[in-house]
Amino acid sequence: MGQISLQIMTRELCHDLYKGWTNDASIYMDMKLFKPYTYNEDAVNRYFESKQDVSRVVFAIMLDAEVIGELQLKQIDRDRKECTLSIHMQNDSVKGKGYGTQAEKLAIKYAFEKLGMLAVNADAVLKNTRSQHVLEKVGFRFVKEEGIFRYYRVEQAESRSSKPICSVWPPFFACHCSLVIRMALGLEPWKGPTMPFSSISSTIRAARA
Repeated sequence: MGQISLQIMTRELCHDLYKGWTNDASIYMDMKLFKPYTYNEDAVNRYFESKQDVSRVVFAIMLDAEVIGELQLKQIDRDRKECTLSIHMQNDSVKGKGYGTQAEKLAIKYAFEKLGMLAVNADAVLKNTRSQHVLEKVGFRFVKEEGIFRYYRVEQAESRSSKPICSVWPPFFACHCSLVIRMALGLEPWKGPTMPFSSISSTIRAARA
């Protein structure tokens, strides 16, 4: 797998992206609306220019030196400190390989650390289960289903605490949790190694720091 990075979208990159673009029929809720994509230079220029405003940041998703998708942080609200993420991969050849997952992780980090956002929103059409899976994988939580969309949100505090507690606390703590549970149930205490609770508390504080 090559290196995924985000680069501010330029006109040249936008043309490179759409020269290899394929519309994904699998995510259309109404196939009557589906049309195969045909590259048009003027249409791409108009599209690029329409995205140049202060309420969004448009990235080219780069696989090494090749553009393979587009990711936007849009509807940037600097008062409420939140924005919306949208992502589109170029064609089937770059889907299902983890590239979108990497790009979304980078975008969330950018939104929190560079833009000062406290929350990032996203949505996916009901039929697009792949996109829903990726959103949940990178930390978004499901908010609601409305119409043909499922809505998601990740907040800065959630992103920082995405690791389960048991992955941060030392393994021996699980032994003491088991001991307490067994005693509460009136079962024979576990006979394995023990550690004073004062030492456990010190270790937990160090792990949380």
